[in-house]
Amino acid sequence: MMNIFTDYDEELFFKFTLSPEKGLAEVEWLEHDEFPPLSPRKAIACSKLALENMLAKFRVAEDARFGECALSCTNDMWYYIVTWFVWPQEPGDMSSIRVPVYLNGQVPSYEVFDYQSRAEAWKT
Repeated sequence: MMNIFTDYDEELFFKFTLSPEKGLAEVEWLEHDEFPPLSPRKAIACSKLALENMLAKFRVAEDARFGECALSCTNDMWYYIVTWFVWPQEPGDMSSIRVPVYLNGQVPSYEVFDYQSRAEAWKT
């Protein structure tokens, strides 16, 4: 079963498609394992690369500031949600963008939409 994870800031809308086939591929966090197979630091690094790619057409993400890294679970699939604070294109306040990262270090497939056109995200 596919799950949709969305986030937005003042200008953009992000739609991630979480897939158990991809999220559970090559790695398993067993019930008796104390720690997840991917460290938070690696998840943060993976999410930063994805964030830079996500924003490449819209603005610079190099100066993004790390916010937090948290574990989340949907339908028995564990993943990290990494929060970044980024500047808008126009002068203004920083806003947060959350990027999910599977425990195998991959970022789910995503699409980026103009915030004004966010209804289009649900047509794809």
